[in-house]
Amino acid sequence: KERETEIRVKIDEVTASESRFRSLFENSLDPLLLVDETLQFIDCNKTTFEFLNVNSKEMVIGKNLLNFSDELQSGGVLSIVKIEEIKRIISQNETKVIEWVFSNKRFAELSFTLIPFGNKNYYLSHWRDITERKIYENELKEKQLFIERVTEQSPDIIYILNVIKNEFIFVNQNVGGLLGYTKNDLPVDFNSSFRMLIHPDDISVFTNYHKNIEKMEGKYIFEYEYRLKAQDGTWKWFAGREKEFQREDGKTITVLGVLTDVSERKKSEEAIKLSEEKFSKAFKSSPVSINITRISDGKFIDVNNTFELLTGYKREEVIGVSGKDLGIWYDNNQGIFLFDVALGQKKVKDELVNFSDRYGNTHICRYTSERIELNGEGCLLAIVNDITEQYKTEQALIE
Repeated sequence: KERETEIRVKIDEVTASESRFRSLFENSLDPLLLVDETLQFIDCNKTTFEFLNVNSKEMVIGKNLLNFSDELQSGGVLSIVKIEEIKRIISQNETKVIEWVFSNKRFAELSFTLIPFGNKNYYLSHWRDITERKIYENELKEKQLFIERVTEQSPDIIYILNVIKNEFIFVNQNVGGLLGYTKNDLPVDFNSSFRMLIHPDDISVFTNYHKNIEKMEGKYIFEYEYRLKAQDGTWKWFAGREKEFQREDGKTITVLGVLTDVSERKKSEEAIKLSEEKFSKAFKSSPVSINITRISDGKFIDVNNTFELLTGYKREEVIGVSGKDLGIWYDNNQGIFLFDVALGQKKVKDELVNFSDRYGNTHICRYTSERIELNGEGCLLAIVNDITEQYKTEQALIE
């Protein structure tokens, strides 16, 4: 009997231990898998198939890393080669963390712990998600490479111009890369080369050029933008800055100038302008009420047409006024609460609220807001969808 009792105690301990292990295994926030010596997946927790973007454990069990990976790993290493390396590491019971990239573009650090069972060896594989870190590292590398390229070769045209003789004393070699010309292709005479290259519509920028030269004493910097014609016939935008370089007898003799190719910036500005125009049109013509308020004082800085229809107030009546002062919140405490929630969580989604229009009518609405930044100032973008009729219909059906 004592032997039987002892056996039962041991069995209970093993069962309890297994239960604790299963609980830790299933509830781990990191992917955990049980794999065999061939790295085939025997079992996994819920976090694993969520990490792999599959719907169930059954879609993982019986497969291996290759089933969820592209042909190549980071650094151009074949995934199948890296698999063999992992097998070698675990067979020698080495403690080593392996970085792995999956086909869903997620990264993990894999580690393997030996779990002997009978005559077979199994391994508990722990995957630590390092996707965010890798994205940050890759972005950092790109920025570092960008800085190195800029340092190695400036994209700017740097020159020294004698404004008395209208002659370039120095022009760096980069002018050839930017415009397709060599220094010998351009006339030495400033006026001749300038007339040859500048866009006709931009000549007016330099109408008072020599008067500006007279002002250059001290720290005065002359800034301008214009287009120059490249050798292939295209026009490139440049931002120029000139500063007095040499002065004699009270007169500016030479200026140091830097021309920066801003063609891409101009394209971006045009794209942003078009994007803003599209947003403005979408904002104004949206079928749901949209408003933007300033976080600092809760006052409206813009509303769309549907807002006017919902509240009965014209845009010019609400700009610079808060919702509380207008009385559009049926319950001011609810408005204050949602405002505070948005500040803390940055977003409020589909809250059921009551709005009052200027005529005393109550509107049942779905309210969504998100914290944004406009011109460096914190604001709230709120979308208010009037569901009054829908809500009444639903309530009538329920009754």
